[in-house]
Amino acid sequence: MAGPNNGHPYGEREQGIWVRVHLFETLRGRVGRAQIEVTLQPGTTLEGLFHHMAAEVDEGFMDILVRPPGEPSICVVILNGRTLRFPRDLQRELEAGDELHLIPPIAGG
Repeated sequence: MAGPNNGHPYGEREQGIWVRVHLFETLRGRVGRAQIEVTLQPGTTLEGLFHHMAAEVDEGFMDILVRPPGEPSICVVILNGRTLRFPRDLQRELEAGDELHLIPPIAGG
């Protein structure tokens, strides 16, 4: 008998956990998609996800992590409706079914 996630590319599966990453503006343009579903090993941190995305999808994901001193992040990172702060939340472990939104800051004046 099939499990509840069998055939569904989201949630916990035998191969690991799936998370969905929603992309906006710059990253969406670079990657060419509005969202990506990623399989990760249990225990993967947010930092680990960004390294994975940089290696597998686009090196631009490292821009989220590696910023010159004093320069703000290139985007707001929201995990399951909560805004994360760096570097404090980089070691947060991701769980099956997590939804991550990468939103660039709004410029204007």
